[in-house]
Amino acid sequence: MKKLYPIIVDSSEVESGGAYGIFFPDIPGCFSAADTEEKILDNAREAVLLHIGELDNIPEPTKLIHMLDGTKFVKQHAKKLGLKKFLAGMVDVDLSSIAGPAKRINVTIPEFALAKIDAAANSAGKSRSEFLTDAGLRAL
Repeated sequence: MKKLYPIIVDSSEVESGGAYGIFFPDIPGCFSAADTEEKILDNAREAVLLHIGELDNIPEPTKLIHMLDGTKFVKQHAKKLGLKKFLAGMVDVDLSSIAGPAKRINVTIPEFALAKIDAAANSAGKSRSEFLTDAGLRAL
């Protein structure tokens, strides 16, 4: 199960020999750092997995459309963090390593409901299983 999380990267300390700071607007309390640009995404993925592994619920990421049209979203979060020089991006995180192995089950769902579920899953770019899992976890 992959999720695409927005990140805000603080680059203000890099010119003076510091590291890139990595912040996650959708995951309060989660942060990381990287010595080079090449390590930003790997370090971000590791931080998300470690942080989410300790939570009861997996936070839903901001939808990509809000990020693409999201100068307001990014600036708002950067301002909260007190950042002056920053970049924004997205990091794809495979949560299957903390979710455990998948288990095949048999369920009975009315045909009309299944059609609606499949349409919603398709428009969200998810498989039926992923959509139902996400919906179930949100309901908890």
